[in-house]
Amino acid sequence: MIFDFLKLNRKKPKDIAKDVIPEDAIVKDDKITAIQDSPPTLDASKVDSSNQLQSINKINKSFVGRLRQVIGMEDKSLDSLAVTMEEELLMADFGVTMTNKVIAKWRDAASFIGKEGDDKGQKVMKILEQILEDTLTEVNHKLIIPEENRPFCLMVMGVNGSGKTTSVAKLSYYYKQKGLKLQLAAGDTYRAAAVEQLEHWANKLQISITTGDAKVESAAVIYKGMQEAINNQADIYIMDTSGRMPNNNPLKEQLRKCIQVIGKLSPDQKCEILLVLDASHGQSAIMQAKLFCEAVPVSGIALTKLDGVAKGGVIFALAEELKLPIRFIGVGEKETDLLEFDARSYVRELMSEY
Repeated sequence: MIFDFLKLNRKKPKDIAKDVIPEDAIVKDDKITAIQDSPPTLDASKVDSSNQLQSINKINKSFVGRLRQVIGMEDKSLDSLAVTMEEELLMADFGVTMTNKVIAKWRDAASFIGKEGDDKGQKVMKILEQILEDTLTEVNHKLIIPEENRPFCLMVMGVNGSGKTTSVAKLSYYYKQKGLKLQLAAGDTYRAAAVEQLEHWANKLQISITTGDAKVESAAVIYKGMQEAINNQADIYIMDTSGRMPNNNPLKEQLRKCIQVIGKLSPDQKCEILLVLDASHGQSAIMQAKLFCEAVPVSGIALTKLDGVAKGGVIFALAEELKLPIRFIGVGEKETDLLEFDARSYVRELMSEY
């Protein structure tokens, strides 16, 4: 199935985000697919959700813990609870849009709760849990690796420091454990450490990797890697890309070319464009995501560093504002700490013990 490349509006981003990503990057005349939901043939899924406990419990002890304390006060009316909940959600990086949605839905449902009763607090929290789970369920679309037209292309983008290159390594481990044959491309050529890091992981996991000379264009490395992936009959071709902010024309071209070369080599090829975001960046991560989406057809998100954040509301804000599939979450430094996202287990662990 062939899709014409997504033609995006040349919208200038707000001044506040000028140093985050390009104003009007656009790709023309490509044949490439940005996958949302494909017919399931090989499902890279079923990760034990208990591995999420460490990071989620840290979030739980912050805003959810404070909500429990307030709800436990007998003299609190529902109106008073709504005000407190609004404050806590905003402080937890839920953002204004998501917070308003949660409060509105919560008020409608909570109005049916009696004013007194030993189970009032549990009922109030249960309503909140369902609202949060519904929000994440809408973007809980697992990444499907189709059997046909391999190698399946997985291009990873993000800013430096977001865990982008580390996520490429963890994705490699994830799919290697599923018995798939991989090909990597060290496309972050502006950062020597990124190339060395990926080479280290490729050697450790015994995966073929394509590299280039220092400062060579990312697209050149990705083009060569795609040829090798085809020749080696790889199942998945995972590409790292430059993590620098493309605020000038040469860097804008890097993003365009990296995507274009895949379509040129294999017009029928399907490609996941995975954006890696750092959860600790809060609302800034949402701005980055919006601006990346103006530059390229992002088809999925990997949210990293959830183990180091005590807020965690950004995942709900991303779901509400972008409506993009959340594919993976990062909860630690080990190769096993990139987990396939599961909305239900995430929310239930977040809201546990109330």
